[in-house]
Amino acid sequence: MSKVLKELSKKIGVSQFDIEKAIAGLRNLAADTIRSGESFTLLEFFVIDFDDRPERKRRNPKTQESVIVSAERVPKARFSPSFLPLCQPDSFPADGPAADSPEPTPVIPPVPVISPAPAIASPVSLPPLPDSVVPPLPPIPEKLYFLADGKELPESAVSKLDPATLIYHASFGNNWKTVAEVFGNR
Repeated sequence: MSKVLKELSKKIGVSQFDIEKAIAGLRNLAADTIRSGESFTLLEFFVIDFDDRPERKRRNPKTQESVIVSAERVPKARFSPSFLPLCQPDSFPADGPAADSPEPTPVIPPVPVISPAPAIASPVSLPPLPDSVVPPLPPIPEKLYFLADGKELPESAVSKLDPATLIYHASFGNNWKTVAEVFGNR
């Protein structure tokens, strides 16, 4: 289970602790649903049903003695029909499934309607700080930003756009921001 948690944690970017909590919650929800007499379906992945077995007479194989087995509810699991085709070998390329599935396309909120940006005064230039005051920063991978027309641009290209241009990044939540808001008036 630990290996599964680590892999899932990497794939979706959530801590293993949060995944363990979610799995425990799903387990408890499935048990409660089965206990109430309903089947439990998890996102077109699998279904947990149950069989109610009545009290019955069985024979102990060692002693050949008859034993009464009490009634019980036995869970049974099966995969959803929509999941089964995904498991077939011919559903992947000849070299097998991709090691890293592509990231899902982010949901980009609609572009807000805004009034034209006011003219931006030329920025005041400050004297550079000596290198002894500013420690070097480690390299940071470039973020990708989205423009209103759907194009993706790296940070280095976006920072050179008109300051009034609207851009989107997942870290903004559901808001669009101008280049000036994100990068200042460069």
